[in-house]
Amino acid sequence: MNKKSVDALSQISHRDKAQEMGKKLVGKLKAVMHQQQYEVVIQASIDANNIIARDRIAPFRKDVIAKCVS
Repeated sequence: MNKKSVDALSQISHRDKAQEMGKKLVGKLKAVMHQQQYEVVIQASIDANNIIARDRIAPFRKDVIAKCVS
């Protein structure tokens, strides 16, 4: 989560099913988490180097024109 390893979200699975499980977990986390003021990156990895699933939650968009119109 956001370039930091989170041990509480660790799972043990067979390597053949790891990519499947990683995609499901990343998808569920993205659906549950809310947008922030900054970008949040969610990654599932095997060991510390092999990223098998990745997704990002886009930050809120700054609407500069809205301040000028009102």
